[in-house]
Amino acid sequence: MGTYKYETSIEFKYYWESLNNFESYISYLNQIKTIYELKPKTVLEIGVGNKLTYNHLKQIGIDVVSLDINQKLNPNYIGDIRQLTFESNFFDLICAFEVLEHLPFSDLEKALQELKIFKSKKYPLKTIKEALIISDIEEEILKLFEEWICLKN
Repeated sequence: MGTYKYETSIEFKYYWESLNNFESYISYLNQIKTIYELKPKTVLEIGVGNKLTYNHLKQIGIDVVSLDINQKLNPNYIGDIRQLTFESNFFDLICAFEVLEHLPFSDLEKALQELKIFKSKKYPLKTIKEALIISDIEEEILKLFEEWICLKN
């Protein structure tokens, strides 16, 4: 996990060079497939990385808006998952792939509260759970996620 100073210092080139590999492409495929199957018209992507998912969604006609804390990555909006400023229920789907692990554990609760407040308008939060879970998520994060997003059956 990185500090604000570290996260905002990373250049786009780092993401492009470090995330263009087989393992990352499998992750992108799963992200895009999950989004595509839901057929949203509007998507908020939190954390742009190398913009592969963002660019693909744009190409297939989805109105996607990007948000990142790092202005060097050229997101549509510069902002923090812990303090979202969009109108609640504005987006059909909210995605935060490979984002939560960059937060200090002490800030996870705040981020999850924000995602609960700014939930999507079209899909139940249970659907968003799949979009937010990362491959190496820790059990504690999953428990917090389920508690704050109210996904327990």
